[in-house]
Order: sequence, then C-alpha cells, then structure tokens
Amino acid sequence: GQIRGANERVNVGLIGAGGRGRFLAGEFKEIGFGIPAVCDVYRPNLEAGLKLASPGAKDYADYRQLLADTSVDAVIVATPDHWHAQMVIDAVEAGKDVYVEKPLCHTIEEGYRMVEAVRRT
Repeated sequence: GQIRGANERVNVGLIGAGGRGRFLAGEFKEIGFGIPAVCDVYRPNLEAGLKLASPGAKDYADYRQLLADTSVDAVIVATPDHWHAQMVIDAVEAGKDVYVEKPLCHTIEEGYRMVEAVRRT
C-alpha cells in the first residue's frame, strides 16, 4: 500500500542549497519532481533555494529535521564533501532515496558504512 504509482509525483528535499544544490534542484524540478523542503545552515543559500522550490516549501537549518519530513521521498545531498557519507547514511536510515555526487566519501571505511546502510535499509 505504500508503493507509489507510476503517475505520482516524487518529492525531493534539497540538503545544501548552494550553487550546485540549486542547479540540481532546478534540473530535478524541470523533469517533474516536487521540491517541498530545503535545508541549509547558511541563510542566504536557504532563501535562494526556497525561491526555486515548490510553493510552500518548508525550510530547515538541520538536515535531520528535513529527513523526518514525511512529504519528502528522496533527497539531494549537495553539501560540503565531508558531510556526504553521514548524510547519505542518515537519509537511507530515514527511508529516503538519495542523489549524491562525487566525492561519495573520503575514506574506504566510510564507503563500507554507506554500502552497509543501503543494504540494511
């Protein structure tokens, strides 16, 4: 009963609304994804991200609060590189699908933790 139908819109939360994050959110939005939530700790980036998000999008300073948002199906992780691994792990553990770009992680150990989290969830 929780499986989405082929015609339903997928909602993607943006974690990291700097230049690359806003570019990626724009690309996702252009092909039909909703952007109901934006997270950034830097207020000017957060406000810029909200301008391109879906109408009424929620704003967050803490990515963990965005991950708890039930209107979000998946996330774009476009943060500084050293946050990628932990945010991906936290996102999949929250039941979200994830889009993240390189570098995926900084150490082999982080890579193993990410793979294990994806397999576990």
